[in-house]
Amino acid sequence: MSGSSSDDWERRREARYQLLAEVRVSGAEPTPVLELGNLSRSGALVRFGDLPKPAWVRLGHTVEMDIINPNSLDTLEVTGEIVRVQEDADGHGFAVVFKGCDEAQIDIIDDLIDIADRISALPPPPDPARAAPPSSRRAVPPPLPVDTGPPSGRTSGPPPLPVDTGPPSGRTSGPPPLPASRKGDKR
Repeated sequence: MSGSSSDDWERRREARYQLLAEVRVSGAEPTPVLELGNLSRSGALVRFGDLPKPAWVRLGHTVEMDIINPNSLDTLEVTGEIVRVQEDADGHGFAVVFKGCDEAQIDIIDDLIDIADRISALPPPPDPARAAPPSSRRAVPPPLPVDTGPPSGRTSGPPPLPVDTGPPSGRTSGPPPLPASRKGDKR
């Protein structure tokens, strides 16, 4: 991690919540679409992923950000001061402390935290490394229900379908009978 300030631990007074949401930074040219790394009532971590770190990402810089609610697509417009710049295996990112939030902005932040809290209560997705090998992943439909006929005492519903009892005249298998004129005919 680069650019860490010595008082990072003091800044982390609020619980952090993981939430996948889109972030846009106003005034940045071009306007990048970034990813929210985590969120608290006092700030956020924003990630660039594989994008190169822009020159405006520096300690102490003030940014105007729009955080998009992933459920309602409402926008939280908030000002933040960059208090940490980091580069790790996940790419570049920066942490901001929100500045001058009013009650309406705090309510939107709380809504985002509620969404993150509900998502974190869900069971994690299956681990692909533990999934079955590709040859056994074929989709197999469930077995069809077995119709054992109408239940005894049936009083409603459509009439039962006729049951096929096989070929007429007592034959049980084989080709159809030959016409009478060809029975003894050897050509």
